[in-house]
Amino acid sequence: MHFSQSSFTPGSRIRNWSIRAALLMACVATLATSEDNSVSVTHTGLPFTFTTGQATTVRHVTVRIAPQSFGFSSVLSMTTGIRARWVPDTTVPGATPTLVVRWPAETPDGFPQAERIPLTENEPVATGATAHAYHDIQCEAGQECVWEGTLEFGIESEHPGTVDMESWSLALSLDPYSGKKLSERAISIAISEN
Repeated sequence: MHFSQSSFTPGSRIRNWSIRAALLMACVATLATSEDNSVSVTHTGLPFTFTTGQATTVRHVTVRIAPQSFGFSSVLSMTTGIRARWVPDTTVPGATPTLVVRWPAETPDGFPQAERIPLTENEPVATGATAHAYHDIQCEAGQECVWEGTLEFGIESEHPGTVDMESWSLALSLDPYSGKKLSERAISIAISEN
């Protein structure tokens, strides 16, 4: 399609380019001044074992955020990574037990998810994307903010054996809605057995 030159005046061309340049500068300024306010902390848990006789074992998790000069709300996001091995009492060909990792719902606003991981006899299975949990938290200015939850490990197997949790970690992420930035040093994670 051809447009005649007479439909555009030199002033309108300059004005159009000026508007485009101003919009481009505004976009660049927005990107330059926006920053990621999220903060992440990882805690490594101690290795442990549990048997099919126990069926489940739990770890109590406490997240503490040091008092801040501002109040904020955020989603507390947690991901559990594991490396586990199945050791059967007796070898059963074709048996594939399932490790279940979950955050039982503690509050109405929590959104827990269970992860089911098939285990193979005497072969460590590693995964970094298990048992996600998201919880809304509200923190008051000048006060310590505490969230507590229970992480549950379970085994589903028709045959007796032991789960050897060789290593596991908990990665926590916070992104305050207020736009304020938290320091990693302001956040601590404590894990204890129940």
